Amino acid sequence: MNAAPPLFRNQSEWKSGGDTKVFGTAKIKNIVLDYPIFGLQNHLGRKNMVFVGENIWRMRAQSKLESNDFDLFDTWIYNMIQWLIIREDKRRFKVNPAKHLFSGSEQILFRGEAYDESYKPLPGVDIKLTLRHPDGKEDVLYMNETGNARYFQELSNLEEGTYQYSAEGRKNEVKIGSDRGEFSIGKNNIEHFRLTADKGLLEQIALRTGGKFVTARQLDDLAKEINQLNSLKPVVSYSTRRMGFNEYQWIFFILLGLLALEWVIRKRYSLS
Repeated sequence: MNAAPPLFRNQSEWKSGGDTKVFGTAKIKNIVLDYPIFGLQNHLGRKNMVFVGENIWRMRAQSKLESNDFDLFDTWIYNMIQWLIIREDKRRFKVNPAKHLFSGSEQILFRGEAYDESYKPLPGVDIKLTLRHPDGKEDVLYMNETGNARYFQELSNLEEGTYQYSAEGRKNEVKIGSDRGEFSIGKNNIEHFRLTADKGLLEQIALRTGGKFVTARQLDDLAKEINQLNSLKPVVSYSTRRMGFNEYQWIFFILLGLLALEWVIRKRYSLS
């Protein structure tokens, strides 16, 4: 995006606050000015994104020219929105698994963190981890401490199902905090863990099989390309089937029954 066309700014003057990280400043004739254009701020747990400039759509157009799509610009905007809406965890004591869904062959890794009142890492905490199995059985474990007051515990050979855990941290018999949660162990199925499309792999499969990889934005042109393929020719097929009288015997008996019914009615009421 460094080659994006310049943006416009008004004549007002802006200055960044002490807790604002500036990621873009104004530049006139290759002279960098102390004028913030784009910055992020996280003040007392409240996040802000400030963009002081006009015609930001030019950056999106430049993304289209460089990569033939808008993914670069759209991903950048999406990441900024995600940063704005995600709240930071201010808890002093945290214990959680590396993820919430594991395969049967994976090791389950627990990570723990402990902080003092000034949010500095707190070493020497005894963390008791209680694991409840799907059948109700409970295991009591103690987490190991690593550098920088980080704690961990690894588990393996667990059966499939949903597990619940609770953790409690103490230092010098003083409770630091507690945490709880759950995780699941399922069958080995890579599709459950890789939920995004592998663009490189799909392009390689298309190349080896004589096909072509297209994205959702190219679906409108896909039908035209298929119709223009020389290998596609209309195929007309005919089929003939002969059916014997015995396959329709039920129709014969119905007609015979109707004729017999008509004859009986005529005889009974003396109809000519």
